[in-house]
Amino acid sequence: MMKLQASDWLAVAALLVSIVSLGISLYATLLDRIKIKAFSTLYKPHELNPHTWIEVKVVNHGRRTAVLTMFGGDIKGGGWQGSPLSDRGLGLHLAENEFHKLDLTPEQVFFVGRENDEEYVDLWFEDSQGRRHRVKNARKHLQEMKKI
Repeated sequence: MMKLQASDWLAVAALLVSIVSLGISLYATLLDRIKIKAFSTLYKPHELNPHTWIEVKVVNHGRRTAVLTMFGGDIKGGGWQGSPLSDRGLGLHLAENEFHKLDLTPEQVFFVGRENDEEYVDLWFEDSQGRRHRVKNARKHLQEMKKI
């Protein structure tokens, strides 16, 4: 049986420190990015408020500032329709844990597109890198709003 020397123990300790350091670096890298979460809430008419609308809320849960350039959705029958989130084309900047809300009326949801009689079937936000972030529960809420 071979006896381990001090240099062997030192090498094993250095290997363990390197593995722990690599794990911490990977974890920090995963946190250091944008993480967009978008969801919707349907408000139905009731005795105090006779109106119906969908509230869409988008939150940046990541550490980097997210730049959202467009809000839009997929249109029934194919295609999509979107509009910029900023008048000057700079986009909507969301820092860590910042949010933005939009209220959509039935007129804004069901009369979009070139023909003005098209409707959204799903909603999303697009960021500055061209990635689309779907709005959770939007499909369900759009269908429910249509029935009201």
